[in-house]
Amino acid sequence: MAKSQRQRDIAKRRQEANRMMKLPPGKFKEMSPLQMQNAPDWMNLAYRNNRYIVMISTDQPTTKGPAIMAMIQNHFNTPIKNHWRVIQEIKNEIFGDEVTAIEYYPAQKDVVDMANIYWIWIFNDPDVLPLPILTKEQKENDDESE
Repeated sequence: MAKSQRQRDIAKRRQEANRMMKLPPGKFKEMSPLQMQNAPDWMNLAYRNNRYIVMISTDQPTTKGPAIMAMIQNHFNTPIKNHWRVIQEIKNEIFGDEVTAIEYYPAQKDVVDMANIYWIWIFNDPDVLPLPILTKEQKENDDESE
């Protein structure tokens, strides 16, 4: 049975992804959403390296005001091993190592899990979220005041 054009395209993309994944991770390069096929309407910025693509909305509405929403996916659309460490490195490279981002785990009724995609959110106002986690500096200051 002959393969359809879509099947040939998918096989070609997988072959290219296999080749790229064998290389050490490269630096992210900014892409125009216009360069991408089937770019989502909400995306206004994107970055790509030889392993991952990061699609970004820089003004995503939330109940706490606008935020940066970033979708991270590898080229195979498979789970990212050690995803916390990998996403931390991606966040540092694209947004900066002084930026705090959160990964959101919604109530089960609100879960949308149709692909191996990871989302991080960055709020311009660091006081928007009542994060109970103390930074290293805050812990040191707290220890010194005792």
